[in-house]
Amino acid sequence: MLVRATTAEALRSHASLDCGLIHDATAAFGVSFGTDTGVPRVQAYVFDGTQKTLDISGTSWKHGAYVLVQVKHDGVTLRGRVNGDVWSSVPAGPTSQLGSLLIIGEAFNLAAPFLNGSVLEVLLADRSLSDADFDGVRAYASARYRLAL
Repeated sequence: MLVRATTAEALRSHASLDCGLIHDATAAFGVSFGTDTGVPRVQAYVFDGTQKTLDISGTSWKHGAYVLVQVKHDGVTLRGRVNGDVWSSVPAGPTSQLGSLLIIGEAFNLAAPFLNGSVLEVLLADRSLSDADFDGVRAYASARYRLAL
């Protein structure tokens, strides 16, 4: 997902990493952003009977700049990175159930806060992509949108 927070306030206002970037209606999986101890962060989660949460380390959002958020779950591990940084990971079993509705730019409980920013592109796949596939997506996004990711 290529996403940009419009203002610095758009980041600071989400004190509990509660602004959904993308998730299903039952909150069985998703990616959100906000601030954690004043530092902008990205977080991914999967519910496999218990919630597994991944704080994607080394990610800092700057207002006005697009970032490429990449997350994958292969039924064993939840992995994520931003702008091609090192992958962070946490063990996570198969997702227990998925809702039939995919939501972009809204909190998991279908209430505010909403994403105050822009989404350039979202890529979803019906299989777990390889690291080389993700590198290709990053190269594509960098070239298409002329971004230094």
